[in-house]
Amino acid sequence: KKRCHRWCGHCKALQPEYEKAAKALEGIAKVAAVDCDAHGTLAQQHGVQGFPTIKMFSVDAKGKQQVSDYNGGRTADALVDYVLTSLKKQAKAKLGKGTSSGKGGSSSGGGFYPASSDVVMLSDEDFEEQVVQDDDVWFVEFFAPWCGHCKALKSDWMAAARQLKDKVKVGAVDCTGPGQSVCQKYGVQGFPTLKLFNKGAKSSPIDYQGARDQASITEFALQFWVDTSGPPEVHELTDHQVFVDHCLGKEGKAKVSKCFIAFLPDILDTGASGRNEYIKALQDAAAKYKSRSYAFFWTAAGMQNKLQTAVEVGGYGYPGFVAYAPKQNMFATHKGSVSADGLDPFFELPSGFVEVRGAFPVLDTVAAWDGLDGELPEDEFDLDELLRED
Repeated sequence: KKRCHRWCGHCKALQPEYEKAAKALEGIAKVAAVDCDAHGTLAQQHGVQGFPTIKMFSVDAKGKQQVSDYNGGRTADALVDYVLTSLKKQAKAKLGKGTSSGKGGSSSGGGFYPASSDVVMLSDEDFEEQVVQDDDVWFVEFFAPWCGHCKALKSDWMAAARQLKDKVKVGAVDCTGPGQSVCQKYGVQGFPTLKLFNKGAKSSPIDYQGARDQASITEFALQFWVDTSGPPEVHELTDHQVFVDHCLGKEGKAKVSKCFIAFLPDILDTGASGRNEYIKALQDAAAKYKSRSYAFFWTAAGMQNKLQTAVEVGGYGYPGFVAYAPKQNMFATHKGSVSADGLDPFFELPSGFVEVRGAFPVLDTVAAWDGLDGELPEDEFDLDELLRED
């Protein structure tokens, strides 16, 4: 139903398209118009504030009236598509079936974002589960496929999603398709609208008002993640899967740009307190540089010998510190002081990278450190017997 003023220029421009849509939808949906000059009370009851305002009145599967604002294109094709999509959704709901497809988001949006991108398509049916009930931070674009500003943002939004991967999840909702109710719930009135949903406060998302380029979007979301997330974990290299999950990635898709590995002295040389001091220094560095694409690991001397050989550690004693670039299969060795001041420049800007000889080795599976001091192995000979032999 269209609500308008007879003097409104936009209403006059819409009239022929609206009439075409009415003819096309004859027998499918009733199309009407309200003169808000003559019926001001009715317009006020439905919160009409601008002209033309288009609303769709329907009945859900439980017989309850639903009213949704139309924010799509002002053409007969766009109007008809909206009505048919809404009717299809209602029919599916009555059958107890959904319209989304696949785990991890809907395929709505008419292929607006390719499945190969890191942008998760969301819909009315999965938004609650995917975003609201999720513990991660989400940055969501509410868009319309016909919107010129949305089309201009598309490449930057995909690039931002790629940069924010594993820190902030990036999604998109088509407000002209299966995401209409979500858009209405969060008060979307223009396109594109960008909202950041923080864990623990999903009901009150933050409106993004910054520049619409990849750098600005990424900086905003990343800084928010840094300010609100806990300190990153420093991983002990107990098996190869740990390094795959947090550094190498699968199928050649590296998780981060740099992986820092500390080769710590044997527990008998430092004791538990000494080892914990080294790990604390790594944790401090991980916290300081958590906005960067870094991951931090540690292992003890002799526990990952194939790795030590590959990155040429061990010949100058321990501890040893290495920066590994998984995309290039190259490493750099820290050769300065192992104090915080000495290590900081290495973490800030590692240099002197050389190629790993051959493929990166498969790490051994070893027992995790129990957090205790080490114990000297028991003697394998009887001292009394040695004395008797003398």
